[in-house]
Amino acid sequence: MQAKNYAAQAVRGLREWAGKAMIYRPDLTEDVQVALTMSSLIETAVHLSLPDGGLIFDDGLKGLRGQTLNLPFPTITVEYFVPPEDATVTDVGDTYVAKRLILAHEREENGQPVVSCLVVCEVDGRWIPMQGECSLFREGWDSYDEQGRLRMNGLVRPVLPGMFKQLVKQEGEDRAFRFIANDVEAECAALLELCEALTCSNVSAPVVQKADAAKNARRVKDGKLPIYETRMLMVDVGKESGERAALGSGQGDRNGPRQHLRRGHIRNLADGRRVWVSPCRVGSSERGIVHKTYGMMPPKTKIERTINRLGDTTH
Repeated sequence: MQAKNYAAQAVRGLREWAGKAMIYRPDLTEDVQVALTMSSLIETAVHLSLPDGGLIFDDGLKGLRGQTLNLPFPTITVEYFVPPEDATVTDVGDTYVAKRLILAHEREENGQPVVSCLVVCEVDGRWIPMQGECSLFREGWDSYDEQGRLRMNGLVRPVLPGMFKQLVKQEGEDRAFRFIANDVEAECAALLELCEALTCSNVSAPVVQKADAAKNARRVKDGKLPIYETRMLMVDVGKESGERAALGSGQGDRNGPRQHLRRGHIRNLADGRRVWVSPCRVGSSERGIVHKTYGMMPPKTKIERTINRLGDTTH
């Protein structure tokens, strides 16, 4: 997996979008300012890259439930690519979007600490801002619906007022709000995957793509995009956890269990650290083999299985 430099592409795309809107769409004055503000925030953010699909542990965010939602840095971008097989299909906004960039930052809203999630995507070769913004509550971001499925607690609102007004005119208010919720839902889930992973001591985010000010100045002069410093999430399964930690010290293997597959999970250690333990085969094959079958929720997409729905959509 390599850094994709989506952040630099998004900055250029947002400014191009804003420039055209200023000329051809005088009704989008507020939207233009939002796009330019987003581009400035992206330039100053710390940039991280996720695996394709946006999922890391794919454990239903069990390790983050009940925890305070904290970003690794006050303002970050998170880039990831979505393969066609992971594309979301809904009754609204079902256009396949492969390249996605999340802009997230911590702030206060009505005196309550939240994490703001904004999205920029490449659509038909152009990077454009998505219409929805989600403010996830840092305390109590998670809850459950009647079926016991995890859902996000956050406030979703239109971030581009002029574009949203046009959407309401075309689709009606209720459907318009469903569109903007769809704009940020999968990205919020990917952001939470990142936050969950970073609670583990054997997960790090080293720099994999360095930025060079002199080289970037030459690149810009030549009409090329600058290269932003990018960090990539790394899980060290051999450090502290790995298969040895998954097997345990023997006390967990009561009477030598039959061989079976143990799913990946977060383990809380006695010293207070949390580590990710990779899936592994444990137990003795001499005592027999247990074939475990894990049930799957209805086939939507990986990201939709992680999170059911956003908690609140405000009008």
